[in-house]
Amino acid sequence: MGSHWALGRILLPLGISFFTFTQIAYLVDVRRGAVCEYDLGDFLLFVTFFPHLIAGPIIHHSEMMPQFAEPRTYHFHWSNLAIGLGLFSLGLFKKVVIAGGMSGYAGKVFGAAASGGGLHLQDVWAGVFAYTFQIYFDFSGYFDMAIALARMFGIVLP
Repeated sequence: MGSHWALGRILLPLGISFFTFTQIAYLVDVRRGAVCEYDLGDFLLFVTFFPHLIAGPIIHHSEMMPQFAEPRTYHFHWSNLAIGLGLFSLGLFKKVVIAGGMSGYAGKVFGAAASGGGLHLQDVWAGVFAYTFQIYFDFSGYFDMAIALARMFGIVLP
């Protein structure tokens, strides 16, 4: 499958749902009259801003568009880089160490269950919790990394 999801004969690019949700929310607000006038370049930057595009976090235009309109956003600040690197390191730790560590144990338990091996009740519950924590820390780590990358560019994601 690679970086595309196959639906019959149609290939959908990775991140299409977040791209679509962002556009729908914007169009609904335009229809309601709740949108200020924005520059086309800022709008295009908003819908294609890569740190949130693949897996979120889902952001609203009212949280992002004013930041793109601020001239100070486009100036380098060491504090943004420092905060971004720290948060990126935390997210990477969550994904690699915590989620990765949990996946080893959860994989063994689910593998034993799939092969018909006898499991004790406490092993089953430990496997379920390990898988739960694996998924949680995988997503949490990704969100931290996406927020960190945006911060390195001077953008504060919610």
